[in-house]
Amino acid sequence: MNIAGRSDLITFANSQLAALAKDGKLTFGTSGTSGPPKRVTLTLAQIQARVAAMKSSGAQYTTANPLFLGLGLNSASGFRDLYMAEQSNTPVQLPGNSLDETAALLAKCAGARLSPSDAAQLAAAFTRLKLAPIPHVTCSGSPMTQAQGDGVIGVLCKQLRYSYGATECGLIAHGLWPDIRANASAVGKPAPGVAVTLVNGILNVAGANVIAGYDGQPPFANGVFVSGDTGVILSDGTIVVTGRK
Repeated sequence: MNIAGRSDLITFANSQLAALAKDGKLTFGTSGTSGPPKRVTLTLAQIQARVAAMKSSGAQYTTANPLFLGLGLNSASGFRDLYMAEQSNTPVQLPGNSLDETAALLAKCAGARLSPSDAAQLAAAFTRLKLAPIPHVTCSGSPMTQAQGDGVIGVLCKQLRYSYGATECGLIAHGLWPDIRANASAVGKPAPGVAVTLVNGILNVAGANVIAGYDGQPPFANGVFVSGDTGVILSDGTIVVTGRK
């Protein structure tokens, strides 16, 4: 199926919320982008902490659905499409359609979460189709280059934000494009309630948003998620991701 109706996607999301409300937890798999997929369990309190971080970040989300605000999952797990459905009053494009078709549907949305490369391609499509920029786009995943960011803001969206996170802890850091543009691989400052430290050059994350550990494995030591990302923390608190260990 190439196109799913908004109501179908929201019905699915609401069924997940109903299960969460009943059991007080939600179990799912990681995307596997940084290693073999693992099963994780989020408690209601952890999701609430992630929602609070997202809402305090200043990002202009129209959704109040904690599945979109709290999980922080990307298109690999399908939740980006649910997020776009929540933002739009129109059917939402799922993978398998042309770039121009996706751009035309995105133009009816209040915002979207995209990878930097997808955002750059869609910006080119917006220019080609003479579409007006949407209110906001949040990019995540691979680092955003200056060329990508400069080509997206004002063309694809009026406000551009980069967010850095992981399934294990949701949103870690975020920043508006004008604030992080000058520093290559900068991902912004830690979200409220999230503590980021460097241990032997590796970014470690702690806070109420962090899962206890992977299902069937020992819990994280001292409740700290060791991201595996190398980086530096600048004097103003901005986090720069330099690679993977």
